[in-house]
Amino acid sequence: MHPQLGFTEDVVNILISVTDIQGLKIIKMLSKHQKFESVSRELFEQKIKPILLQYIKADLKRSKLTLQCLLRHSVDEASVCEHLMQTILQLKEEDYIKYLKLIGTMCAEIPANIDLLNGLITLKEVKKIILAPVISEKPVGVWCNKSALDLQTLRKIIAIKSFVNCLLAKLSQDDIEEFYVLLSSVAAGKLTIEGLKPSLTEMSWLRLTSGCSILKLCSSKFFWQKLKLKQFKSLTTLLYDVDEYVTKAFLAKLSLFLSNNRCPVDFFSLYAFIGMIMQTDQRRDLNSLFSNTVNAQWQYIRRQYKIHEDHFSFEVFINKHKDILPDSSIVALVCLLASSWKVERNLVRKCLEFFFSVMLQHQFADIRLQKEYYLELFEAMCKSRVLDISDKKCNKFNANVRSIRQMAEVLIGKM
Repeated sequence: MHPQLGFTEDVVNILISVTDIQGLKIIKMLSKHQKFESVSRELFEQKIKPILLQYIKADLKRSKLTLQCLLRHSVDEASVCEHLMQTILQLKEEDYIKYLKLIGTMCAEIPANIDLLNGLITLKEVKKIILAPVISEKPVGVWCNKSALDLQTLRKIIAIKSFVNCLLAKLSQDDIEEFYVLLSSVAAGKLTIEGLKPSLTEMSWLRLTSGCSILKLCSSKFFWQKLKLKQFKSLTTLLYDVDEYVTKAFLAKLSLFLSNNRCPVDFFSLYAFIGMIMQTDQRRDLNSLFSNTVNAQWQYIRRQYKIHEDHFSFEVFINKHKDILPDSSIVALVCLLASSWKVERNLVRKCLEFFFSVMLQHQFADIRLQKEYYLELFEAMCKSRVLDISDKKCNKFNANVRSIRQMAEVLIGKM
């Protein structure tokens, strides 16, 4: 209620005596109000900083929180970063997993000082870590928390996440194409790692991490524009993954990103592939998640553009702001469905039915988007960014688009 009270010496004495996760979380939370160093440089340098530095080599959670506390409460981040680098570089030999974790955390916390971290983690290094054989005497077998995974698998996950943070910090197109190829291969289950069978939980976690990493990268418009249709399509396999926990976890992350406008509306198209899930109960539960996410986007549109006001024109609005309408993701959906060399009409119909069952029942059903709106979107597909099909596949792709478009128009007319 009163965060300013946390900056007194008495409270600091209590906080630094608490060595558990909660104590560090409180210190981190206080940074949202004000930096300790800006309140009292003496208090920060003499009491807080020395204690926090002791935990930089603690377990993964404590070391990450400690690093965040130090950076967020320091006035001169670059200076602190340089000081911390000496400690972190020592970890490269002592504890490589922690080294990767802290490098990734620093990239996320201080993107303005990314030059200090250049070269500390490379794509070549990450690829080597991911492809390294896994020797596991007792595979987990069933789904588990990430903390229960073996260190070899955990190293692969942390390497992926840290490199994503590094790319987002420096916004460079170097390595992104190759990294997307690597991530999409893992997400689609097409990458073979010695010692890991596709059915194992370790491999499930790698598929989930890769899919969520592509999602996180696409929160940046810069990297979204670098994603190719084939790589985007690899995410659809997570919607009907062999491990239902992967599907649930990925959809939860996808809903979080879309609900907070952290990725393009094209990603709404991925929900359509829930229609390929055979289990009715699971499909019904996920339908509710899809519906809630679509409604969250419309609520955002209502607040942001004051749709409730009397003078508002919905028709004018949709012509100006197609890029934020969930329904506009039908273009990406048709592209995804058409990109398969052989179109399974039954599966395509299930995906389209699932998509429209939610999209055409949102809160604007009384204004209801007209069929002409979807026709306009279909006509505009030739200009869409997602169309990156090579010439030799163009004719087949266009034929698939026409077929799927006809199916979509029939379904829209029935709803």
